[in-house]
Amino acid sequence: MESHFEKLLETRAALECALVYLAAQKAVAADGDKLRQPLSYAIAREVDYQLERDFDFHLAVADIADNEYLRRSLQSLMVQITEYLSRNRALLPEVDDQSAIQHWNIMVAILANEPERAEQAMRSHMQYVTRLYTRELNRGHL
Repeated sequence: MESHFEKLLETRAALECALVYLAAQKAVAADGDKLRQPLSYAIAREVDYQLERDFDFHLAVADIADNEYLRRSLQSLMVQITEYLSRNRALLPEVDDQSAIQHWNIMVAILANEPERAEQAMRSHMQYVTRLYTRELNRGHL
């Protein structure tokens, strides 16, 4: 049976792919700053800071998608994910360079107004993140 956390990740992946598709359709040049600023986590090694900036990036994508209902849904999922992770803090996998590269690729596709490419980049990112967490779940860490 899948855990509550795995269901959260599955739901997040589906929602994030829809949001990034919309964001790529609607993005304008000025949106670049909204996406670049949270990417500063890539040089940080403090887990709380990384997680906050990661979520800031995904919320920036939601802002560009300009659908308040989807954004609220994502925010709700992020609160639940954060609560779950806060109970298992010491075992949280570190965000690594691969995740930063994936975020960069997502940003480039959004700013190029390429919805299919952005969606594929997000799907790959969500699969990667899910694998990281699944590994920790299988080890009994989460």
